[in-house]
Amino acid sequence: MKLAALAVALAGIAAALVAGCRRQQPGAAPPPAQTSVELEGARRLLEHVGDRVPLVKVDIRGASGGESRIATGAVVTSEGGILVAAAPLSLAIDEAGQAGDALARSIMASFPGGDAGDTRECTAERINADARLALLTAAPPGLEPLEFGGDLAAGDRVYVLGTAPGLTEVAAYAGKALRYEGSGEARMLLHTAGAETGAAGPVFDRDGRLVALQVASASAEAQRSAIAADAIARWLQSPPEDETAPAEPGVVLPRLLEAAQLDYRASEEGGYALADAGGLDVRVEQRESLVAVTVALGVLEIGHEVEALRFNYMDPLGSLALKASGRAEVLRWTAKIHVDAAKPEYLSYAVRVAGEQARRWQAIRAGIEAEQPYDLYPGGNESELEKRLDELVEASGLAYEETADGYRLRPQANVPVYVKIYRGMGYVHAYSGGMPGTGDVERDEIARALLRRSWEMPLGRLALDRYDDLAWEAQVPMQHLTPGYLQMLVRAGESEVTHLVSTYGDIAFNEPSDE
Repeated sequence: MKLAALAVALAGIAAALVAGCRRQQPGAAPPPAQTSVELEGARRLLEHVGDRVPLVKVDIRGASGGESRIATGAVVTSEGGILVAAAPLSLAIDEAGQAGDALARSIMASFPGGDAGDTRECTAERINADARLALLTAAPPGLEPLEFGGDLAAGDRVYVLGTAPGLTEVAAYAGKALRYEGSGEARMLLHTAGAETGAAGPVFDRDGRLVALQVASASAEAQRSAIAADAIARWLQSPPEDETAPAEPGVVLPRLLEAAQLDYRASEEGGYALADAGGLDVRVEQRESLVAVTVALGVLEIGHEVEALRFNYMDPLGSLALKASGRAEVLRWTAKIHVDAAKPEYLSYAVRVAGEQARRWQAIRAGIEAEQPYDLYPGGNESELEKRLDELVEASGLAYEETADGYRLRPQANVPVYVKIYRGMGYVHAYSGGMPGTGDVERDEIARALLRRSWEMPLGRLALDRYDDLAWEAQVPMQHLTPGYLQMLVRAGESEVTHLVSTYGDIAFNEPSDE
């Protein structure tokens, strides 16, 4: 390490610790005041490991926009392996990006504690959304890896070297170890470092040994939960072939269809049409950062729009939605699977539900009373699923409050988003109020607009419950729901309900919320 470069780096981060942060975005909370002992500990730690803690910038670009993300990594192999949280590598583009299909992902790592201008291009070697970990390979190799530390005792001092929301540079945050929870790859270290700022990055003991990785930066609470060093080591030593290959821009749909054992052919209208679909026009296509399964159902008759929204409320996976087709609009059933969760068994399940729900809607339109599609839900052991949900919510890093049957996520946010178990699904939902409109004609016109919105939105659907209250919803089989996926769904729900309220106003519920 060049001493001059180190002095500059230490001076900059020491200033960040004293004054708050550098290049802070408006509205970002500054880090809490640090004691002189903690500042000295941070200085010594940065001097020891600063050249092995890179700032990782991930740029995602689509057909019409994109976004940049910042994360803090840790060098863990001499071959240039950099450990980082998996979430920033997701191909999902926030609504602010307004991007179409994800076309490119570039990853650059800079080393503020090393030689000036030391920036390296990286590739995603391994991504595991379930473990919430990713391994990057930086070129050229030759980086000195960090030493892993053992278990800490309650009260031992720890440091997070990372970034907080609104920051674009690495800073140090001091705190104390609290306890360990979980086991195996789910073992977590609870600590207080960076709790007030939501900072995320590698966690070190006072001797500069890596003891955990803080992967979530969305919450600012009294304590944080980081993946413990032994869980990280176990993942790094596990066979990469046991994981799904890293998702790259432009999911290779034919490979996914073949793995799901589905017969297909290229469609002139885009995507792939499925054979042996019982006379239905079932297609699989990539739309934005999603794999979408759709079934064309023809024209939506005037006066049936509200009924279509009610149909969505009891759909186990997808929704009815309106898509423009030339000068006309076609009603389609559609299920959206984010590319990070696009696995063969999930796709097979979506295709099965597509056919059954399409036939169910056709029966309803023919005046035939149809039973609720309970048999299409995956089900499962309720207590095991609830335990899995507990782990997912905790691992997501989202603030939460327990409810009678699940959780309210980010309870301080303007839009309450809830999650619970429903017949084997992770059911994420948020309400905007009663159905807008006065009179049948206006309500049908608004319902038609809401069905168009269901087609356009990246995740979830709009539905009317049994009281005709309007909800944004998403249902994901529990075996495919991950902490990162849950974070994306919460953001999507908050965005959609905010849009509804801004468009139609704050409408009173027809029935008081049960939440």
